[in-house]
Amino acid sequence: MTPDLSLIICTHNRASALRHCLQVLTHQRYNARRWELVIVENACTDDTSVVVAEIEGHLAYTFVREPRIGQARARNAGVRAARAPILAFTDDDCYVSTDYVLRMMDAFQCPTIGYVGGQVQLHDHTDAPETIQTRPYPLEFGPGLIMHPGDIHGANMACRRAVWERIGGFDERLGPGTRFVCDDVDFLCRASLAGYDGLYDPLPLVRHHHGRKPGRDVDRLHRAYARGRGAYYMKGCLHSEARREFAAHWYWHLRTQAKRRRFGEMAHELVAAAEFAVRYPW
Repeated sequence: MTPDLSLIICTHNRASALRHCLQVLTHQRYNARRWELVIVENACTDDTSVVVAEIEGHLAYTFVREPRIGQARARNAGVRAARAPILAFTDDDCYVSTDYVLRMMDAFQCPTIGYVGGQVQLHDHTDAPETIQTRPYPLEFGPGLIMHPGDIHGANMACRRAVWERIGGFDERLGPGTRFVCDDVDFLCRASLAGYDGLYDPLPLVRHHHGRKPGRDVDRLHRAYARGRGAYYMKGCLHSEARREFAAHWYWHLRTQAKRRRFGEMAHELVAAAEFAVRYPW
């Protein structure tokens, strides 16, 4: 039987976080035969395989090893091993709600929807309120949009397999494990520019246990995100048929950053943009 949905979790040396992530998944209120779990071990050197073996007999899964570091590579490897027409992605430090699969399937009831993002709440309220998306109402994304980073988070996103195939999967030059953390927004934007409708739905819910505290952790995160934005916009300006739209979108984004006096982030963004252009001019 072909499952309705494949949930793909990529992990890199986070065995302790992964343990609780997987334990929560054993409580899904959806027919266990109608969805599948794909776990991708991405260049792990810890006891990730031992942690995964602990759910043997409690939850069926497919285990994939991707030795080359990079979340985009790992996600592509997970998709190639998955069988369902709906592909969902979350992270190894996230805990999905017990009705997650059901809610995500509901979000794809409209046949024109090509990709979906869900709500990402903070699990530990002593952590900094970062890498979350708590918008309480749905939001539709028409085709042909330049996606704004953060509208949909990679920790809770899904797409139809046909979308992944049409746009060529995740760009393996981008994402965690590379110099430019923007694989999720790049993927979603390419899906939009390929003509697919998208949806943010607050009902498929995950809780993010990222562990970052206010201070240096957040400063490093903002620098990484700024670098990712620079690469994202530069890639669009260089390689997209919508380069004029990308340039305009980037211009207004930088103006907003300047008004907010976020000059440090702007500097990291522009340096990363130049670096991307030098590394990947074609």
